Amino acid sequence: TLADVFERHFSALGFADSKSTAFGGSTDMGNVSHVVPSLHPMLDIATTAKQHTRPFQAASNTPIAHERTLAAAKAMALTGLDLLLNAELLTEAKQELKTQLGEQV
Repeated sequence: TLADVFERHFSALGFADSKSTAFGGSTDMGNVSHVVPSLHPMLDIATTAKQHTRPFQAASNTPIAHERTLAAAKAMALTGLDLLLNAELLTEAKQELKTQLGEQV
């Protein structure tokens, strides 16, 4: 639910490549994502460099990386606004989390 809303906003801002087919790694939001609907979008900053390397650091300091990161931040803010303004959407996101986690919620 959240990913679809985010993707709609990201696309409206001119980007359509935030979905990642494979992702290895971790975030520091694991506990939170077991309590409330959460979103961790991935975006392409136009590099093949591996994350947490000097080449990735250099790639993140380019106009295209800045443009895409700003668009992702705007799309996340708009997604949050949608949740605040649309109680049905929030209920849907919460139900999706319950379904994904089963009795853990």
